Amino acid sequence: MMLTYASAFMIFSLFVIMAGLGFIDRLKKRPLAETVPLSFMVPCYNDADSVGQTIESIHAVCGANADVIVIDDGSTDGSRETLSALARRYGFRLILNPTNLGKARALNTHFALTKHATVVLIDADVIVNPRSLADALARLQIPGMGAVSCPYRAANKGIIPLMQTIEYNMLAFVQGAYNVFSAIALWGGFIVVKRDAFIEAGGFSPNAITEDMDLAFKLNEKGWRVNQSFHHVRTYVPDTLEGWFRQKIRWSAGGFQCFIHHYRVWLKNPLHVLFLFPFCLLLISSAITMGNNLFRLDEMIDCFIILNRSTTLWLSLQLTGMLFGPLILKDLIVRLSLSLFSLPFVLPLVSTSKKIPICLLIIPYSILYVPLFSMVSIIGAISFLRRRRFLKAAARAW
Repeated sequence: MMLTYASAFMIFSLFVIMAGLGFIDRLKKRPLAETVPLSFMVPCYNDADSVGQTIESIHAVCGANADVIVIDDGSTDGSRETLSALARRYGFRLILNPTNLGKARALNTHFALTKHATVVLIDADVIVNPRSLADALARLQIPGMGAVSCPYRAANKGIIPLMQTIEYNMLAFVQGAYNVFSAIALWGGFIVVKRDAFIEAGGFSPNAITEDMDLAFKLNEKGWRVNQSFHHVRTYVPDTLEGWFRQKIRWSAGGFQCFIHHYRVWLKNPLHVLFLFPFCLLLISSAITMGNNLFRLDEMIDCFIILNRSTTLWLSLQLTGMLFGPLILKDLIVRLSLSLFSLPFVLPLVSTSKKIPICLLIIPYSILYVPLFSMVSIIGAISFLRRRRFLKAAARAW
């Protein structure tokens, strides 16, 4: 419990600091000096259900003359037929990879085909909007800026996508504060990058588990700055526990890989050093709390079974409640009070007064989602340590 209080206090202190830094960044005026020509690259692998929306959104924002390259990376779900029909309609360049190369290699291989100095890399399940694109371009015109990305908001419905949207709001809050110096992460679904910066950084690393975050680190190493816009793009996120689990394992393993391989970058940035320790403390305390709760639940069940052997069902329930009730109530009060820290990440979802009840999501988010996310993150880090010896420089990571 003391670990939970300590991590909560440190996170709250950082919250205040980062809120101030993020507010300073938001106050800066960044008018877009001129409209620059753009090249778009859209890697597609089994995205037949969403790639149409992505391409339509690009043309809706940029018009019919946009330089768009779509790469089908060996899809097996009918994406090629869908893309062929879309190519006839919109006139973009369609590249059909005979085999699946993976996102990093597919983009690296065909990057030379882009025509313009500014390139937008978009996943085939992301929906572009003019506000996010304009803010990213305005940030990119800052001298020394190499790449800018936009955070996500779930396009699909359901409780699992909603929990992820709150998580993304939390991540965006933290990464946005890093704009004062330079961010060490990019949201891979929507990256606006200077062509020269991408080439100087060596493009995406095939052996990077999270190639977007790895690119951010490499840009920092080459002296380029990285920023995050506060304007989101919509994307389709995992809506099953299995899909969510696989994504979080990859993200946490990839993040751990980047922090190890590029340790000089984050050690030079005081914000990252300041944030890393309490964040790790929060992950550990949340995982321990979930473990303790599961252990307590097991004790309750055992106690009830033993009591029920010699007393009635109702009396067994009463006695079990008397034994464990005060502990559960105390823990619940602590959890509910700590859940208020998540309120700023839910508020962006409240667009009208009718949606105010959505703020109640802070309870399952704090009590269930964050501890589960913490445990999966730890598993992901352990998974990377086990696989590390197999991730050679030219090997594909995923």
